[in-house]
Amino acid sequence: MLRESADDADVDIEDAEEGTKPAVRSRVHQVSHIGGHKFAGNVIVYIPPILGNEGHPLAGQGVWYGRVEPKHVEGIVSETVEGGRVIKELFRGGIDGKGGLMRI
Repeated sequence: MLRESADDADVDIEDAEEGTKPAVRSRVHQVSHIGGHKFAGNVIVYIPPILGNEGHPLAGQGVWYGRVEPKHVEGIVSETVEGGRVIKELFRGGIDGKGGLMRI
C-alpha cells in the first residue's frame, strides 16, 4: 500500500495462504531524493536484523533497486520482503549485514 502523502504508512503484509497477519509490519516512507546516476536506486528495502531470528536470509541488510515501476511492487514484496531473495534485474547495490557492499 502506497499513499501519495508526506505521511509514513504502516503496511500489513497478509499471508494469503494462512489468512493471518504476521507480527512484523512493513513501513513505507517517502523520501525527497535518491538517485542522480545510473546505479542509483529508487526503492530501498531494509530488512531489520531481528528477522534473522526467524531465519530471514536478508536480515540486517539493505537492498537498492532501480528502475522500479508500480508493476514491480508486488514482486518486490513477495520476493524480497517475504522471500528473502534479491531480484537481479532491478538490483543496483546494497549493504550487507556487516556494513560492506552486497554482492549477488
